[in-house]
Amino acid sequence: MDDMKDLVVFLLVVLFFFLVPVFGLIYISSCKQAEIFNRKNGTEYPCSDFFWAGEQINSGSYEINLNQK
Repeated sequence: MDDMKDLVVFLLVVLFFFLVPVFGLIYISSCKQAEIFNRKNGTEYPCSDFFWAGEQINSGSYEINLNQK
């Protein structure tokens, strides 16, 4: 039983050390996307909006730009 517990703890530690840097890099990337998008479109989206819905924000602005022309 202790072996199983040790394995679970080991897997959780490995997942933690893998997932935290990955999500950190994704969040930093979202901040850069938000900065560029805000500068280009005169908006004020925070990093978290681009972290969760960046693709949707970008596709919506593309459709708006198509309709304006």
